[in-house]
Amino acid sequence: MPYTVEDLTPLRKKLQISVPASEVDEVLTRVLELYRASATFKGFRRGKAPAAMVEKRFQREIYGEAVSDLVQKNLDAALQERALIPASRFEVSPGDLVRGADFSCAVSFEVMPEFPLPPHEGLRVEQRQATVTDQEVEDLLQRLCDNRATVLPVTEERLPADGDMVQLDFDGCDASGDPLPDVSGRDRIFILGREEVVPDFEALIKTLKAGESGEGPVAFPPDHFQKELAGRTVSMKIRLKTLSERRPAVLDDAFAREASAFGTLEEMRQGIRDRFIHSRAETHKSEARKKLLDSLLEATDFPVPEAMLESNISLVAAQMRRNLERFGQSLDGFVPDPEKDLRAEARPEALRRAREQILLQAVAREHGLAVSEGELDMHLHHLARQSGEDYRAARESYSRNEGFLRVLRERLLEDKALDFVYDKAVVTLIPADGPADGPADGPVDGPAGDPADIPAASPADGGAARETPFSLAEDAGEPREPAEAAPPLPDAG
Repeated sequence: MPYTVEDLTPLRKKLQISVPASEVDEVLTRVLELYRASATFKGFRRGKAPAAMVEKRFQREIYGEAVSDLVQKNLDAALQERALIPASRFEVSPGDLVRGADFSCAVSFEVMPEFPLPPHEGLRVEQRQATVTDQEVEDLLQRLCDNRATVLPVTEERLPADGDMVQLDFDGCDASGDPLPDVSGRDRIFILGREEVVPDFEALIKTLKAGESGEGPVAFPPDHFQKELAGRTVSMKIRLKTLSERRPAVLDDAFAREASAFGTLEEMRQGIRDRFIHSRAETHKSEARKKLLDSLLEATDFPVPEAMLESNISLVAAQMRRNLERFGQSLDGFVPDPEKDLRAEARPEALRRAREQILLQAVAREHGLAVSEGELDMHLHHLARQSGEDYRAARESYSRNEGFLRVLRERLLEDKALDFVYDKAVVTLIPADGPADGPADGPVDGPAGDPADIPAASPADGGAARETPFSLAEDAGEPREPAEAAPPLPDAG
């Protein structure tokens, strides 16, 4: 198969392929026979119609498939012979396909850069030890007790206090007394004393008894996540509808059996401790892996294919857009071209991601690493479980998306390559940084592997688990609105 390769840029190639007439006729005949075998024509049994009749009716489809087959076969052969690794889509410019004549086509695409890998075996890296204090275990147990508190209506006439649960309506007004759009809520539920709302809003709640209404100024901090309220003072009208007292559960063996798969409180304590250690060990391993990857990226340099960079920019920008939308924010109206600004801001992170992918894929090729079908299937099973989907239905859906499976396989391969570097490294354990070590995340497994009802703590809260305004009302069997329907405007942000 004659072909030539032209370097358009250091990473962009143009492959000019020539196919002899004999191969063209062979492929056309094979594709024609496939159509002939399944085509039906009046007066002929299936598969018995004359080839000329079939070719006339399906000429466009037959010749289109033949072109695809010829390009794919010869392109694959050229890539393998030249050891070129594509990093972009193929731009194919085929010539005319004619029986009995040679066929030619041009294919343009970007390739992965070639570069010498830096030394990546036997690297030295420090990793923090995973530790947990007795106080951290007890603090988590107390939060669990608080989460399972019994909620009782307050019968005496008194003002709300920290720890109480309140249900209320609120409306915000501007200086003229006109309602502010979206600054309102109905049947909102809050637990006082947890910084779920801005201080002035909570202070105003604490001036009202159940059934009373009140109004007062509420100042929003300058760094409030809703820009239209940041630094403003709003007149807030509140109607306190119900006031409830929360009585935490008693911490004993019965609580352990109810809240987890453990039989005793001491077993539950040990389970929590084990989960802390496991979670932190994984976190610290991830930190060490990142340090190793950073050192490799600093030790080498290579160009990044433009298509690969643009793809990563799109992914990072989309994530940034989703993060803004989560907090009710948008760049629309603030900058002339929001999409351009997002992509510009996303570029540095996208460039780093692309460099990581190129480097780790090179490590994988160097050591013959691969992702097996079993490993891919195991990860798909994990994704289905995370999303709550039926595995078979999810697997079928994923299988129809070739692009998704290709990207997933690449990410798993990159993770395997980084594992290879970590496993070959000389890891030195060093003391952890105390409370900043981070909380345990995820469930605590009991003897039978059943998860205990232990909520994940938020690193942003320094390890303290913060509940949504509605979670405890749901636990107590009280009616509540869906969390997504609740306007977040008075929240502390």
